[in-house]
Amino acid sequence: MESGNDKQSLFIENLPDPIACCRITTSREGRPLDCIFLDVNPAFEKMVGLTKDKIAGQQITKILPGIESSRFDLFTLCSEAETADKSIRFEQFIEPPGKWYEITAFKETPGFIAIIFRNISNYRNPERTQPGSKMPELEEIIDASELQSLIEEFYSLIKLPISILDLKGKVLAGVGWQDICTKFHRVHPETRKNCLESDIRLSSNVSPGKYKIYKCNNNMLDIVTPVVVDDSHVGNVFMGQFFFEDEPLDFELFRAQAQQYGFDEEKYITALKQVPRYSRETVKQAMNFFAKLAHLISLQGYANLKIKHTLKEHEKAKMELEKSRFEYKNLVENLNEGIAIADDKENLLYVNPASEKTFGVEAGELMGKNIKEYLNMENFQKVIAQTQNRKQGQSGSYELDFFKADGSRGLIKVSASPRFDGDQYIGSFVVFQDITERKKTEKRLEEEFNLRNALLDNIPNCIALILKKDTREIVASNRAGHEIGAVPGKTCFQTCALRDDHCPFCRAPEMWKSGQLQQIEVKYRGIWYEGIWAPLSKDLYVHYIFDITERKKTEEALKLQARERTAVDTFTYSVSNDLQAPLRRIEGFSEMLIEECPEQLNEQARDYLNRIITQIDSMKALTDALLQLSRVVSRDIEKEAVNLSALTRSHLAKLHYQEPGRQVEVVIAPKLAAEGDADLLKILLANLLDNAWKFSSGMKEARIEFGSTKQDGRTVYYLKDNGAGFDMNHAEKLFTPFHKLHSEKEYPGIGIGLNLVYRIISRHGGEIWAEGEPGKGACFFFTLP
Repeated sequence: MESGNDKQSLFIENLPDPIACCRITTSREGRPLDCIFLDVNPAFEKMVGLTKDKIAGQQITKILPGIESSRFDLFTLCSEAETADKSIRFEQFIEPPGKWYEITAFKETPGFIAIIFRNISNYRNPERTQPGSKMPELEEIIDASELQSLIEEFYSLIKLPISILDLKGKVLAGVGWQDICTKFHRVHPETRKNCLESDIRLSSNVSPGKYKIYKCNNNMLDIVTPVVVDDSHVGNVFMGQFFFEDEPLDFELFRAQAQQYGFDEEKYITALKQVPRYSRETVKQAMNFFAKLAHLISLQGYANLKIKHTLKEHEKAKMELEKSRFEYKNLVENLNEGIAIADDKENLLYVNPASEKTFGVEAGELMGKNIKEYLNMENFQKVIAQTQNRKQGQSGSYELDFFKADGSRGLIKVSASPRFDGDQYIGSFVVFQDITERKKTEKRLEEEFNLRNALLDNIPNCIALILKKDTREIVASNRAGHEIGAVPGKTCFQTCALRDDHCPFCRAPEMWKSGQLQQIEVKYRGIWYEGIWAPLSKDLYVHYIFDITERKKTEEALKLQARERTAVDTFTYSVSNDLQAPLRRIEGFSEMLIEECPEQLNEQARDYLNRIITQIDSMKALTDALLQLSRVVSRDIEKEAVNLSALTRSHLAKLHYQEPGRQVEVVIAPKLAAEGDADLLKILLANLLDNAWKFSSGMKEARIEFGSTKQDGRTVYYLKDNGAGFDMNHAEKLFTPFHKLHSEKEYPGIGIGLNLVYRIISRHGGEIWAEGEPGKGACFFFTLP
């Protein structure tokens, strides 16, 4: 604290009550706006949960939010405490910390005030002490219509204006309002704001039974006296607007106001002249009366509040009782466990619905029955023994075999406690649970556990070593682990790697660091192993070891096959490309002989040369086919949505363009689509369509159809023609490369197209097959998963 006396400062620092030193901030007009913290003691730090460095320099409304809405104008009070040589004291609920405080403000040094907060929560009304509790609004605890009638009669007698407002400025009752208020001040947004500020802020800080005369921000006189209910300021009684008769009117001031706010000056001054003027004695007598009226309103509000509170508490207690009864009944009736009350002879006096399910008997039939009717003699003797214990005041739990209504047997777990009437044992409270299925489940789980252990023990690899985090000591292992010496007490590196320290490839440290499973493949002493480390708890982990030597050999074989396939593809591509150049030269020289040496060539020589050119074309087509086959086999599949119907239409259009004279009926199902490699599917459809177009060329009414059907829940696409067809006895040769079922003379071709189709379908993971009959066409079916 700011002080020149170290002892005084030490004394304040150690006071149990929170203390703060503040500076008041004001507007240009000198109106108090807020308080700024300068220093606080440790008790204040504890109250708000902040350290001094976080509090100093902050506004009080930021550290204690909501305090500005106090029924007391804290800032005005503190300002008065600073300017006057006296302390100001009031009570306020502050949240946080959610407690009532007596707040005392006094001048410490010129320009500064000190505020003391004394916790008085224990002395306040318990209901009002609860966080979030608040006094009801004034409107809720008074009869506003009755008060309106009363003040109207009062006004008709003495013509003194009066209004009753709550703390938000809401008018609950009023009479005698002046035109200057209703037609000017309370209509214009700025002057209306002045009125509201006068109603709420300027009218604060008046003690019960007292009154305050003040000039509002619109330069009219008002008088206010507070309405206090149950120690809480809830509203005000106002007398206004008026002037004292011994004070001259400042017409220039009000003309300036009319110009400032855009009022009609003449009408505004006329309304001003109508404002009543009273002697000071009249005002004094009126306000003494209004103070008593406010006191009567306070008494009425207090009485109404108490009645309301009593009724509310009564209704609340009644509802809580009904709620407790309902919840208790609902709880008992809906429990999965059976609830029963038995007398001292083990006759059932009450059972809940769960008991019906357990015994297979309705509750009404169970009540009155003796429990021995559902037990064999051995189990009933167990009940009798437990009853003797309960008579001594002991509770007990035990299991009983019992008979259900349908004759089947079950098992229940019983918990029973004694009932006494004074010292007399009168029976027991019983809670029981049908554990028949649970016992069956436990037995099944035990059998499964034994089965899993047997399964683990019969796996040839050491698949489970449970190890300690720090020492890598083995806790348990399967039979394969035992066979290699991986037994409790030894470490993993001693048994698995025959080492005296940790293995260099061990991934246990990385597993603990990341908390994630770790995996590695390593070749050790000529054998490939796969190791897996998995965390089990904060101290244990599981280590799996698999001999993957055979798998590695298989992988190497597959890699070798892939390399060999790549080499074959490269060879095929190279041969195909290398053949192209000499073929082009042979073709060129043959054509030059025909064109440039016609006289030296007889008819037979020309025929030989034409045959050479024809065979060259066949060789070129063959090399192109080989290149295409190589690309299909080696390229990566890039799947996307492919419109098969559109691809079919596009290729058939090309065929029609090449042979415009052909008359072919084409049927293409709309919107046929699939997921696949667009380029490969285009080649697939082109080869199938070329075949259909070629083999239907001999038909007068050729027909090609592309569609789909469903088989075993999968989509099957088909391409059908009514052409030459084929013998089904040779169907397995259809997709063999360079194999043809028809003569070259009838239907020329290389014999590689259907092999391309087969390879494309296979690379997509699908299937292809064909059906046909000589002279009746063929149909190719395929799937694309």
